[in-house]
Amino acid sequence: MKTSFITLLFFSFSVMLLAQENMINDTLTRTATITYKIKANTVEFSAVTPPLNQIAGAPKAFYNHFWEFGDGDYSKEEKPLKKYKKEGEYEVKYWATNMYDTGKPPTTRPEKLKIDTVEGTYNEEASMTEDLTLIRNREPMPSEDMVIVMSYKNSKTYATNGKLLLYFNEAKYKADNFELVDSRTYHNEKNSPVDGFVFSKEKNEDTRFYASSESSIQYIKAIVSDTTEREDLELTKAEAETTYKNTKALEFSNMKPNEERHVFFTFKTTP
Repeated sequence: MKTSFITLLFFSFSVMLLAQENMINDTLTRTATITYKIKANTVEFSAVTPPLNQIAGAPKAFYNHFWEFGDGDYSKEEKPLKKYKKEGEYEVKYWATNMYDTGKPPTTRPEKLKIDTVEGTYNEEASMTEDLTLIRNREPMPSEDMVIVMSYKNSKTYATNGKLLLYFNEAKYKADNFELVDSRTYHNEKNSPVDGFVFSKEKNEDTRFYASSESSIQYIKAIVSDTTEREDLELTKAEAETTYKNTKALEFSNMKPNEERHVFFTFKTTP
């Protein structure tokens, strides 16, 4: 087993403040309810969402959907069909985000379900075309939560270990815009100290990725090293630590060739 690269993920958000006269606060609490039908280890999910309140003159209102299935998988479909690999109890989470609607996003209670029977062959669905991606489930307003999914893939031909670094909250801003309230891992990723990483001075033909999202978390830039020019990982890490105030570090191990994994982070946006 070989040791993989350290991946650096940086993200920041531009905040636009909108003001108008006679601002009306939405005090109505709306809820969405998870519903599902189980057949062996296949589950058909849907959600009962509250009516939308159309913004006058805007495009037709609709919901964006985000499901976290409790086994390290997720979906953006409205009514996903999920097949579980193993028997057991899973906690499913759901977020509905209202678009072109005058109210707040509905809240949803997690739902626990139990898989008692596994039928048929389970095939892992390889969906990643990149070694590393970041997505978010919504554009949060102040005091709302947001889920960040860090997905990573082993494109090597051998099993590998490695480290992941997530940087957030730019140091140039006095206030923290995001508070990390929960991390959910499904492949035995372990919390790791930020310091104490070992840097290889050896140059080789392996591909090393140094990723950063700039104005948007969905824009990820990868710098590929070669034998003549390579990014200085130690310098990159040092620069990140002066740019950002907060860091989340994880170690992963025994990642099989072509395997894909997802880590889920819930952030609360501050008032």
